[in-house]
Amino acid sequence: MLTPLLTLIFALSGVTQDVLRPLDVFELEWAAEPEVAPDGRTVVYVRGGYDRLLDRGRGDVWRVDVASGAQRPLVQGASSPRLSPDGARLAYLADAGAEGAQLFVRWLDTGATVQVTRLPRAPSGLAWSPRGDALAFVMPEPRAKQPFAELPPVPEGAKWAEPPVFIERFTYRADGQGYIEESDTQLFVVSAEGGTAQRLTSGPYDISAPIAWSPDGEAIVFSSNRRDDADLEPTDSELWRVARNGGELERLTTRYGPDSAPAFAPDGRLVYLGFDEERRGYTSRLVYLRGVDGVTRVLGAALDRSIDEVRWSSDGAALLVRYVDRGDTLVARIDPATGACTVLARGLAGDGSGRPYAAGDFAEGGGTLVVTAGGPDRPADLALALPDGGLRPLTRLNEDLLASRALARLVPLEAKSTHDGRALQGWVLYPPGVQPETLPGFQPETLPGFQPETLPGFQPETLPGFQPETLPGFQPETLPGFQPEDQRPLLLEIHGGPFLAYGPCFSFELQLYAAAGYVVVYGNPRGSTSYGAEFANQIHHAYPSHDGQDLVDLVDAALARGGVDPARLYVTGGSGGGVLTAWLVGTTERFRAAVVVKPVINWTSFVLTADAYGLFARWWFPSFPWEDPLHYWQRSPLSKVGAITAPTMVMTGEEDFRTPISESEQLFQALKLRGIDTALVRIPGASHGITSRPSRLMAAVLHVLTWFERYGGPSATWWK
Repeated sequence: MLTPLLTLIFALSGVTQDVLRPLDVFELEWAAEPEVAPDGRTVVYVRGGYDRLLDRGRGDVWRVDVASGAQRPLVQGASSPRLSPDGARLAYLADAGAEGAQLFVRWLDTGATVQVTRLPRAPSGLAWSPRGDALAFVMPEPRAKQPFAELPPVPEGAKWAEPPVFIERFTYRADGQGYIEESDTQLFVVSAEGGTAQRLTSGPYDISAPIAWSPDGEAIVFSSNRRDDADLEPTDSELWRVARNGGELERLTTRYGPDSAPAFAPDGRLVYLGFDEERRGYTSRLVYLRGVDGVTRVLGAALDRSIDEVRWSSDGAALLVRYVDRGDTLVARIDPATGACTVLARGLAGDGSGRPYAAGDFAEGGGTLVVTAGGPDRPADLALALPDGGLRPLTRLNEDLLASRALARLVPLEAKSTHDGRALQGWVLYPPGVQPETLPGFQPETLPGFQPETLPGFQPETLPGFQPETLPGFQPETLPGFQPEDQRPLLLEIHGGPFLAYGPCFSFELQLYAAAGYVVVYGNPRGSTSYGAEFANQIHHAYPSHDGQDLVDLVDAALARGGVDPARLYVTGGSGGGVLTAWLVGTTERFRAAVVVKPVINWTSFVLTADAYGLFARWWFPSFPWEDPLHYWQRSPLSKVGAITAPTMVMTGEEDFRTPISESEQLFQALKLRGIDTALVRIPGASHGITSRPSRLMAAVLHVLTWFERYGGPSATWWK
């Protein structure tokens, strides 16, 4: 890891470093989806990145030797790698041309590969049988469809309009998919050597991965909501068991609430995730352990954190779980007998190409635990978890790029809520060349990854507390991007969700904002996850609430450190962050300009047009809009539009079905009617994830920066 002091050493020694540029997104790589061999000696993983010509994500499967770190590629253009129980074969998904994504199996000793399936639709949720003779997966199957109204036949050669589309299904469109084909996800099994896949389930229901084979390989357990009113009760899923050859389903759980992610121990104990449904905005997922006697116990409740993933250790002696604590993603061990929890690894990370959401993957085999780990200056690499809690990198995927880039420096930020005094957590990214250690009260040892004694050529002047400006001949203005500290504008960037969490992670988007010259502030206001259920549910049936003021408190804490121009404050955020951005500029005049991205502006129109309207209307509100319209209106940013004075740009995807484009258009047109400077940016072909393609990511960031430049911000073309 290139620490901030090593960056300084590069600068002082004359090694050329440039600031990050938009096109660098195509050079970024990251590790994901690791699988550890049963002997613990090798790991396979997906090495992700972006294709410059296709403007899309790409992924290749690589293998790493744990002892030496030696790497070799296995499969190009593949995903979902799954090692067989004996570690001799690798199953994965890859494009098969006109057949689309299919299941393949590769023999690792010879490289021989067979295409196992030729399916009409893409499979997912791959799971090997314990004997390695079969693979289970899930796949959507279309429902039989007949036209609602019988029309006269079209005359030969005629060019009539497309026939009407008749919709009766509750969920008829989904973000990222558009208007969806009426289908149901079913469970299948296929021989590992190929052949015809056997369907094990039927009916108008969906099945959720992951799925789990019983230890004897004779049955499969899966999660499915099979209620007749599943559309109105979308979270009430149960665990079901079916024989590998099909037959009647056996219901294993009955509790009201979601049951998912089943996993078996070798002795037949079953673990899964779930919670008792109370229709609150946020509820923590707990670990449920069902013994061979059928008795179920709850584990992990004392953590007051939501468990994102659970699996058995390879020896069946313990449970391994992943969760987020105060923005930090970690892996822990839970003793199934006592429920005691021991943290094994921290600092997990995701791809880092977008915003700094807490994320990460892990895998274990033969006693070897690997994670995808990163930091504020790196996306996820593969790393070995050590017994002392440390991490040993197995890959260094971005050294070729980031060692030559002067990155923004991340510093922790704490604030106290002016509403109720509760502690708030955030972070500040200082632009390249800005030395935050010169600010009042700064402590260099708080820099993430600060270990000066591990640097080549370690000198005493790198000890904590050392002021680099005391070096003979030191000229900070010669560092890349340096500007006098008191001229820096501040950009507040707000996360979405709202039940999500940011962390001290690499973020290409935020790094670009800092490279342009902004001090970037971000954090986790009330409503964010990873601080416990009480903190998250501070906004239950009251969002936006005091979470907006929490963000202002974080901005004020950053201002108190100095180095920021208080007259040049800017704000942006997407989805839930778009809601809060619009709310802030309607309730305070602190911000010089704003960019509201894919927001909700009017809660009434939102719950009646969003794809997941059944969940939003019945979980996020105490009643329907026609029953209490005032409640919806008082929580809508549109109710504050009459007080907005800041120039406000609105950005959205044209195919966004989560926060439909009509939400953005309402804000844009309302501001136009009021004569406030505004603009509407429509991103063609984009769904709610407007930055899912690298060109769109660059376009979104540069539109934000160009809007802010118009109102006193630094140049948006620093990269030229």
